[in-house]
Amino acid sequence: GDVVTSGSDKVQFLTSHTAEQYLQNSDTLTVVRVLDGTFSPATVGVPNSTGTQATATLTVTDGDATTSGQFTEGKFVKIIATDGTVGVFVLSDLSETGASADGTVLTEGSDIGAGTLPAATAALGTCIAVGVNLNTNSQAVVVNAIKDAINSTNSPLKNKITGTAATVADGNQSLTLTQATGGSAGN
Repeated sequence: GDVVTSGSDKVQFLTSHTAEQYLQNSDTLTVVRVLDGTFSPATVGVPNSTGTQATATLTVTDGDATTSGQFTEGKFVKIIATDGTVGVFVLSDLSETGASADGTVLTEGSDIGAGTLPAATAALGTCIAVGVNLNTNSQAVVVNAIKDAINSTNSPLKNKITGTAATVADGNQSLTLTQATGGSAGN
């Protein structure tokens, strides 16, 4: 489950505790999230045995859409591998001069386009730039760049997470990520 560090305390949300307890006695769990606006679904496969690799799916609403402003620099995906290794993959807008290239390790203050990496994001784990042109790249290209950053030389998750690329095509397109090692840790 999600653990948040606040000062020297580590806090886990009640939703995560409830899900963990429920999954000790059941094979499946449905979690409903209520959001404002238009969002695509977020899914994660949580195994209940040590032999099953967890999966996560990132879905975009229109794989070939290249509308400027559909992604925001500094937004990130935090992924935890089965062994507890954390990777934070941060959008870096290559349309801006000086933005960090794909696969670059980011620290507080690193250039990510028009702005810099905030301390709060840097504190989440090893941050890696997902370098894309946020004005011209399609939605599928952006999510596939996340997969490329995960497998980059500097990534703490290299060889721990694999991905099946999203297609640059009309309509919903998905990137599926899979843990290399089975087990419920890291979910």
